[in-house]
Amino acid sequence: GITQSELSELTPAVKSYFAVGVSGDKGVLIPLEVKISKGTGIVSVNIKNVELKSGAQESIRIATEVAQEYTGIDLSKKDITVTFVNDNTVIVSLDGPSAGAAITLTIIAGVLDKTPSSKVLITGTIESDGSVGPVGGVQQKGMAALSEGANLFLVPFGQKVSVPGIE
Repeated sequence: GITQSELSELTPAVKSYFAVGVSGDKGVLIPLEVKISKGTGIVSVNIKNVELKSGAQESIRIATEVAQEYTGIDLSKKDITVTFVNDNTVIVSLDGPSAGAAITLTIIAGVLDKTPSSKVLITGTIESDGSVGPVGGVQQKGMAALSEGANLFLVPFGQKVSVPGIE
């Protein structure tokens, strides 16, 4: 005796996307996964071969708040797990704030049960008002996005990328 809506509520939503970072002087894509399940408002982070720099926790907290505001869905009854996986043996650094827009997008996709396209990638901080703020290394990140098959790379307002083959 479990209804379809009860079963749906117990089934976690899992969405995958990419955080775009810089390692040394080269852009890299780091797989990002968000799992949203019934819970008590816990937000947690898992990492594999990724060093999250200062601001990562704050960025994920803001991303969750912005996702809640944007969707109008109360996330205090959901648990959210953000996972970054780097399958290379070399640890890459991810400055938490620069992945804020990608994290927010992925949480929103999970809440709304949408699938983000890896053909469209994004970089930028997420601000508490929902705006996307500037980041460094956009040229290198754009090159990494192109090399992984993206055809559109979104950057914060006022920043530009000039990589032939990607808009």
